[in-house]
Amino acid sequence: MRYFLTTLAFTLSSISSFSQKTTTPQLEIDRLYKKYKDKETISISFPNGTVTANVKTYLNESEKPYEIELSGTEFSGKTLSYFLSYFIKQKASQGFKEQGYFSYKDTYTPEWIQHAFESPFDPGIELSLQKGKEYCIIIATKTKKGNTGNDMFDYEYTFSLSNGDMRRKGGDKAKPLDF
Repeated sequence: MRYFLTTLAFTLSSISSFSQKTTTPQLEIDRLYKKYKDKETISISFPNGTVTANVKTYLNESEKPYEIELSGTEFSGKTLSYFLSYFIKQKASQGFKEQGYFSYKDTYTPEWIQHAFESPFDPGIELSLQKGKEYCIIIATKTKKGNTGNDMFDYEYTFSLSNGDMRRKGGDKAKPLDF
């Protein structure tokens, strides 16, 4: 009898463990959406300062998030350079890699970014990072704000950081192209 009860208990626990639903890991875009869905602006602290950003979330046809964008304006190129360098290193530590023809692995230092802002042709940076189907797009530019006299200009620096997931872009109704 004891053997029968032990065998029955083992069998039932085995069946129970097989019938339990396995949970799929949460997508990074879902984690970010939970964090930022009710926010319009946020302050981001990093070792060299603080930056304020506007938050915008994008939902697909199925009302699921596929992209979160942080954007804003900074009046100090040095502060924004340090922030962008910090952000890029954070993304690299999460496994994101640069896309495109060139690889500037460790060149996104604050000094390199500041130098990019001083370019006479296209002052700023555009960078695309990817990890599997997840992407991160970083755009920062420098523009003249106005003339303060004595041929001196005030500048403003704008930035946009977009985190998204290609698996979510089309929603549940999206179909592959058949042309």
